[in-house]
Amino acid sequence: MDEAEAHILKYLQHRGFTDIKYEPDGNIPPDFLIDGRIAVEVRRLIQHEDSTGKLRGLTETQIPLIQRLQSLFKALGAPNQGKSWFVFVRFTRPLEDWKTLGPRVQDWLETFKNGAQAGRHDNDFGNGFTVSLVAASKPLASLFVLGMFSDWDTGGWVLSEVKRNLDICIAEKTRKISSVRAKYPEWWFILSDHIGLGLDDFDREQFRATISVAHTWDRIILVNPADHTSAFEI
Repeated sequence: MDEAEAHILKYLQHRGFTDIKYEPDGNIPPDFLIDGRIAVEVRRLIQHEDSTGKLRGLTETQIPLIQRLQSLFKALGAPNQGKSWFVFVRFTRPLEDWKTLGPRVQDWLETFKNGAQAGRHDNDFGNGFTVSLVAASKPLASLFVLGMFSDWDTGGWVLSEVKRNLDICIAEKTRKISSVRAKYPEWWFILSDHIGLGLDDFDREQFRATISVAHTWDRIILVNPADHTSAFEI
């Protein structure tokens, strides 16, 4: 059971359901079966990119980039000249391949490391990837430390992003259950909402008033990933 499924299980238990079976038919839909009749599919609602022509969760590109940067910072060693520097990274997609971007970032940081190390330094590597260096108030564990990571593709109006990414998830899950849908009389799709965080009361009213989501599920529910007791039914 993954983190999203464990969170949604808490939500179902909070609602008072006691007869809940996890993966009743094995590693195929549904994820949960309630009272022997309500099939439940679970997913994380995250923002997706389509800059490369295919949809991928934004975290699929963020996490590898962060890991590569942190490995690079570690390789560049401990503070010298009595200072550490925070590295502020801003990027958009599509990202340049790390095989070419990585060496350019490394060369720039090494030049800075071997230089005067004075004042703020900024560099635009092109294709929407920029790096700034700001002195830390005291030496830290390494010369370079990731200070801020700004993903310009993760912005946007919350409600429109919920709608856009919800449509993606609905289409994906609807295809996934098509071959087994007739097995159970009722199907719910419950998402751990990492975009709107379940939406507050005002946003819920706005969503209902202005946004229509086409689907064939009996219920679609967004659950706050930080609070399993907070949920919003589409």
